[in-house]
Amino acid sequence: MFQKKYQKIFLTTAALVSLGPSAQASANLIQCDFDSGRTLTGCSLQPFSIPATEDFEVSLDIRYKYQCRGHSAPISLKTNMGTYELRRGQDWQSLTNVVSRQGVALSYNQDDFYRKTFLTGCQLIVDENVNKSPSDNTLHLWSQEAISQAKIIDLTLDLYLQAISFEEYESWDVTKSNIMLSSIVEAKQYYDEICMEDSSNFDACDAADDFSVLEIVLRAKLRGRPSPFTPQTIDLASQSASSHYFNQLQDEKQEGQRIQDRFTTWNIAPNRKLEDSLSGLPI
Repeated sequence: MFQKKYQKIFLTTAALVSLGPSAQASANLIQCDFDSGRTLTGCSLQPFSIPATEDFEVSLDIRYKYQCRGHSAPISLKTNMGTYELRRGQDWQSLTNVVSRQGVALSYNQDDFYRKTFLTGCQLIVDENVNKSPSDNTLHLWSQEAISQAKIIDLTLDLYLQAISFEEYESWDVTKSNIMLSSIVEAKQYYDEICMEDSSNFDACDAADDFSVLEIVLRAKLRGRPSPFTPQTIDLASQSASSHYFNQLQDEKQEGQRIQDRFTTWNIAPNRKLEDSLSGLPI
């Protein structure tokens, strides 16, 4: 956090708009107690804030004009990721790729600034229209999340397709059988826990029994032993599994679409791998 001797001014991360001098520019943020007509003394920065709204790291392009002659008086933009010093000049200037997750503060040494002398006309104006976009780090994280979700969707789809054709389980290779078995055990534990908490939840209890049947069938198959259940019993159990994976697939599809929508909201091309996984769903 900034020390008390620093004055904080938070800059907007609220909108994605073009930059430039406009009616949205702040008033002069430099105010002075004493004006001789030629020089200004006893100066400080006026409070100015526009809150950040995003819950992820963003990259900001901020436009400002720091037109001032006299003593050197450093003013910087500071974020949780770094410090960006403002340069003096007659024209509007831009700070690009100001990376922040917790907002941007305009900071200065208040005591030192107050003792400095400036020529009349000293001003600092900040354009309130700030160009905002997800930072490179955010885009990397989003891409990794999209790739991970694509893998989850692909796996869930495979499990669903296996469940609806479970009668073919004897032809599955060891890898395919083990993947299905692992998922079936996990699903059985899930429904067992629900059933133990509420034995009147017959749907969950029945599902636990159905997955128990499939677990036994696959374990027997992997050991080279025949199934102890009739084809009719296995078929009924696999129907329960099919319903389970279908619902799971719908949930993962919805999550994948949420991830893709986040890209399009910021006018960024959706992740191609996740797009392929979503487009290949039969639901």
